[in-house]
Amino acid sequence: MKLVLTLMVRDEADIIGVMIQHHLDQGVDMIIATDNGSVDGTREILEGYAERGLVDLRHDPVHRKQQGRVVTQMARDAATLHSADWVINADADEFWVPVDASKTLKEAFSGIDPAIQSFTVDVVDMTGPPASEGTGLQRLVYHDRRSIPELNAVGLHAPSTHDAAHIGDPEIEVVQGNHLVSLASLGRPDPQNEIEVLHFPWRSWKQFATKVGNAGRAYLDSPELTPSPNHHGMRDYRRLVEGTLYFSYLARHPTPDEIEAGVADGTFVEDRRIAVAHDSPVADSPIDAAASAADVAAGRTIAGLDRDLKAARETASRVEAQAASLGEELAAARADVEEKSRLVGELHARLAQEQALVHSLQSRKVVRAVDGAARIVARPRRVVGRMRRDIREKALERTWHRQLVRAARGGYRLETLYGRPAGEAIPVVMCLWNRRQRFAEVLAELDGQTTDAPIRLMLWNNNPADDRFYRDAIASFTRAGALASIEYVSSPMNYGGIARFFLARHLRSTGVGHAVFLDDDEVIPVDFIDAMRAAAADRSIAGYWAFTIVGSYWERKPTPDGEIADYVGTGGCILDLSIADDLRFFTELPRRYAFLEDLWMSWYARRLGWSVRKVDTDIHFVLEETNQFHTLVTLKEEFYRYLQERAV
Repeated sequence: MKLVLTLMVRDEADIIGVMIQHHLDQGVDMIIATDNGSVDGTREILEGYAERGLVDLRHDPVHRKQQGRVVTQMARDAATLHSADWVINADADEFWVPVDASKTLKEAFSGIDPAIQSFTVDVVDMTGPPASEGTGLQRLVYHDRRSIPELNAVGLHAPSTHDAAHIGDPEIEVVQGNHLVSLASLGRPDPQNEIEVLHFPWRSWKQFATKVGNAGRAYLDSPELTPSPNHHGMRDYRRLVEGTLYFSYLARHPTPDEIEAGVADGTFVEDRRIAVAHDSPVADSPIDAAASAADVAAGRTIAGLDRDLKAARETASRVEAQAASLGEELAAARADVEEKSRLVGELHARLAQEQALVHSLQSRKVVRAVDGAARIVARPRRVVGRMRRDIREKALERTWHRQLVRAARGGYRLETLYGRPAGEAIPVVMCLWNRRQRFAEVLAELDGQTTDAPIRLMLWNNNPADDRFYRDAIASFTRAGALASIEYVSSPMNYGGIARFFLARHLRSTGVGHAVFLDDDEVIPVDFIDAMRAAAADRSIAGYWAFTIVGSYWERKPTPDGEIADYVGTGGCILDLSIADDLRFFTELPRRYAFLEDLWMSWYARRLGWSVRKVDTDIHFVLEETNQFHTLVTLKEEFYRYLQERAV
């Protein structure tokens, strides 16, 4: 088995030598390295290893954000030039290790079945006290397991994203940052061969300031890239330019008291594998904790202000989008009013003409007599007409429920258009609401989830006219992350959102207990699936859109995280699939309200004595308020009263 590591590096002289030696000691057969115009001695260290035949060294002095392209080429060369069986794509501050410390990296990879093609590896951020200079391998000896809110409080966005390993492939594509590859993952290594990455991103103030400056200038020199104002790299670069980055550097490191408390409660887990195996090339110059206490406080204050600024920007963005949407709607409404006013004028003129003619005819005695007879004859006809309408409505109601039951029992064609569903996959069920412009974003958001389990996406298309579009979009999709399979139904008729529960019954029949429901007009964060998985429970529905109703339906307020709600939306929820076991779930819902499946689901669950809860996550709602939307607003109020009156 041949193991090859790829590496793109710039100005990492304090750690690059020990990083290379570590992986050679762990059994890596060849390292393909690209120096990105280093000026601190990194290139000379790499040349020393290259002269010994241990490193295949390349040079790319262009300082832009081209890592994905460069690493992709190195990963392909690993297969074509060095006959790699497995390829690792690493950064200079990453030390790949087996979880089982008794094994070497090569021994672990030798025990991994190449049929799984690729897999992701958890990246563990190492932390400890700060220093002005130094590699810090003997100082940064704690796994950083702070929660996301705790990381946010010290100015960090989130833990580092996972890395990817893959078999040698001459056509591989590696995503910028080494987090994802184009080869689908078909499984996980056995537990005894699990691998993790120990990450040393903030080794000293000197190293951190250099890294931030290099990254920020690379983004500025890449005008085709437009990072968000909240992008962590550009945020740190702004701090460097403003002269406040030092405070932020100190703030992200735990104080001695925090380390002591964190070791006791598991927030910080000591790990000296690298500290024992390797000396630090650059000795530490510690920073006095007592003297820097005020600077740490300043850094954490800056982090709080950044969070407030981010929230303000997001609010402003939503308000601007709503204002634009309302402006367009107002313009359309004005045009509609003008057109209707014109038509009303024409109708008034025509009505005046007809009334004059009727008055002329009614003045004749014969016509008055015939009118009286016609009214006598019309009375029973009106009664018969009402009876016929009632019979027709009842027939339509029965027909609709028969159609629902037929579909619920599997009267549709479910096709697997991408991948194959895995047994441990997380089902995500969606109804497609003809928002075709959102479909590619939906796939990317699900594929970019940080969950460690594959995602099984099940799509129900209610509009046959869009069938070809969705099939083509799925056929052109290239997986790079969590999205492992896509199943698809093109329905000949529009069942609305109740169609989700047809797929819920199908999943239930195959032994699946819970599924995530999602809408295609919702933008989800990268940890959305894991947040939903954590909220799953038997006889329970947990969702993001959760409300407590205090009067009429629209007199409601958002339910706090984790608390019991009166109503949970079907977009952005996880539920026990047994709610749809009984076909009465479909036949007790009146046809008039059959498209209000979210309100029906919540009331039905509460009738069964289930828990209906708010789940702690974050979703951005993208909705164009159409006439259909306003109709649903009125219908939901009516349906809520209907349910109250029947004590459902």
